[in-house]
Order: sequence, then structure tokens, then C-alpha cells
Amino acid sequence: MNRAARLFTWLPALLALGAGLWWRDCVLLAAAGLFAMAAFRRRMDHDSPLNPLAASLRCINAGIGAILAAATLVMIMAGAWLDWWQPANDNPALAAAVLLLLYALLRAQPVSPAQRRRQLTLDSGTESLLLVAGLVTLALEALGVWLVCCAGTATAAAYLAWSGWHLLHDDASFMLRSAE
Repeated sequence: MNRAARLFTWLPALLALGAGLWWRDCVLLAAAGLFAMAAFRRRMDHDSPLNPLAASLRCINAGIGAILAAATLVMIMAGAWLDWWQPANDNPALAAAVLLLLYALLRAQPVSPAQRRRQLTLDSGTESLLLVAGLVTLALEALGVWLVCCAGTATAAAYLAWSGWHLLHDDASFMLRSAE
């Protein structure tokens, strides 16, 4: 796959990060981490090197990145709770539209037929559930229930931390053992 296609894979995560920082929206910042994890999982099988050591290093990097993203989300929540940083998204409907657009962009990425079957069964369930959770969070935020954003961000942080730990502990160690 060429360089432009690889960049296209990471585009939803980068756009969600930019929009989340611009609008100071916790849901879009959490979505950026979730989109990045989805992009890594899509590219992990497609770009898997024949060298198990290189594959384990990729899993280690992604696991550390996911855990750091989870820690960042926890720090954002703590900063908001302590009034050091205030989320200021004045238009949750626009954030929901951006979230839907980025999800569609993520799903529209070209993949191989074998990977498409895997996505339809495994990845899309988790990603769809996270999309619905993000949209419900934004809808409740529009109704004035502002603590729900913290709950949505905490859920995303927990998922990223669990995924990062799984990549570090299970996937990377399996690949390192197979490199021996």
C-alpha cells in the first residue's frame, strides 16, 4: 500500500485530535485516541513484517502510545475537575456531525478482502459501540448533563489503557517468544 493510503488510515485520528483541541471537546479528544487505536489495528495486519522482532516492537510502541493517550485523557478529566482546564464545546451537534464524518472516513478505508471480513465481524462491533457511546454522550451534553462527558472520556481512557496493556503484555510478548 502506498504512502498516501497509510496517511489516509491515520487521518480520522489526526482530524479528531485537531477538532478536539480547537473546540476543547473531551469527546473528540477521546475519539482521537480510539481512532488511532483502530488505525493501528487496521495497519497491524496489513503491514506486518516478516520479522517477529519488528512486529513486537510495533506492538510495544502502540501499547505505550495507547497507555499514554489514556493517561492524557485522565489528566484532562482531572484538569477539568480541578478547574485548571475547562472544556468549552458550545456546539455538541457539530461535534457529533464531525464524529460521524470521521467514523465514515475510518470505515471507508481500502482494505483487503480477508481484512474486510475480519472488520465486519470483529472491529466494527467495538467501533460501532464506541461511536454510539460518543453520540449519546454528545446528545446528553447538549441537554445539559455535563458530567456525562467525563464518563465518556473515562470509558475511552479505560478502553485505551486495556488495549495498550493487551498489546504490551500479550501481543508483543507472543511475538517476542516466536522470534526466539
